[in-house]
Amino acid sequence: MLSLLTYIAILLYGLSTIMWLIYLATLKKPMARVAKGLLVIAVAMHLAAIGWHHYNGLPPPILHPYSLLNLGAFVIALAFLVASAFTDLDIVGVFITPVITVILLTTVSEEAAPALKAAPMRFITPVHIGCSVIAFIGFTVAFVAGVLYAIQDFSIKVRRKPMALPALNSLEGLAFRSVVLAFPFYTLGVVLGTIWAISIPGASLDSPQYMAGVISWWLYAVAIYGYISFGWRGRRAVALLVAAYAGIAVLVLFYGLKLWRGM
Repeated sequence: MLSLLTYIAILLYGLSTIMWLIYLATLKKPMARVAKGLLVIAVAMHLAAIGWHHYNGLPPPILHPYSLLNLGAFVIALAFLVASAFTDLDIVGVFITPVITVILLTTVSEEAAPALKAAPMRFITPVHIGCSVIAFIGFTVAFVAGVLYAIQDFSIKVRRKPMALPALNSLEGLAFRSVVLAFPFYTLGVVLGTIWAISIPGASLDSPQYMAGVISWWLYAVAIYGYISFGWRGRRAVALLVAAYAGIAVLVLFYGLKLWRGM
């Protein structure tokens, strides 16, 4: 049985996720401070929800896998906040909070589904689709820039002469700028897609298309983190962006076939 504190914690994690994504798009410190403040309140509410749940002996028991996942999400959030008090980990928050939000939505899915079915799905569905389309456009631009980068790089290595294409630095910059701008929309699409999957009959979080989307999210997250924090550049960094696009292609193919069959 879920308490009101649990729902409040999930809402606060979601709001913190949005602020972290705005920070990623702008890299402005005030956005990071707001996101971290919301995360602090979310962690406090999360702790209160866990305490209330087990103090009252509510199911599931503390050793149940869902309870352990719930506790693990809390520990991850708390560890991030403690570590960020000693060093600048703002960019990590961009990736930590969406993961925690998805974990909590997954662990409460069975009981939350009836409430989510009554929620304004007519709002969630179009926003999910809109975010996904915007992200797809951005990732496609990055993919094309990455392919052109590979062609230009190959031409310089083999022919010792560049082709009539933009310079490698320009193509690399375009690829990563497109990914950084698309990633917040894609993250919101994944979170809203999780809500959709646990509230619509027949949908599943372990479906191949959902897994492909999550794997792509992780690959893009690694690429962005390496690019911003460690200065990853060159063909390997661009190759990671191209590889991440494979999961996006699977998603688009799946939904394209689904729409075609429904016509």
